[in-house]
Amino acid sequence: MAETFGIYEQQLDWVAVSTLFGFDGAVPASIGNLGKYLGRPGDDRGPWFYLVKHPPHTRVPRHTHSSGVCHFLLDGSWLVGDEEPQLFLPGYFHYEEPGAYWGPMRSGSEGSRFIAVYGDRPDFIPAQGKGLR
Repeated sequence: MAETFGIYEQQLDWVAVSTLFGFDGAVPASIGNLGKYLGRPGDDRGPWFYLVKHPPHTRVPRHTHSSGVCHFLLDGSWLVGDEEPQLFLPGYFHYEEPGAYWGPMRSGSEGSRFIAVYGDRPDFIPAQGKGLR
């Protein structure tokens, strides 16, 4: 039988993204990002829906994922790319196809808070090189 699931994010603590269900240590803890998993803990069916926040000036290296991922910036700002960085502000929606590289990105002086939704169990695959794609 089909089922529904719901939770208030306020009921969840902010924890290191590297320890969240689904990531299983895939994101380097040294990045310093925090998150809340809003799916069904322990259930490999997902959904893979996260609320993530970066402290001020958090830097995320250029990377990709093996499944598609959507981001929606709620608060703060991102500066993306090294050579000609682009500034993104609240309300920005971003989709990465599987295998598309993105970054590096830095949160501004106010940090950032965003929604991340993955098509499958999330991973984090660092890349060599620079730039925004």
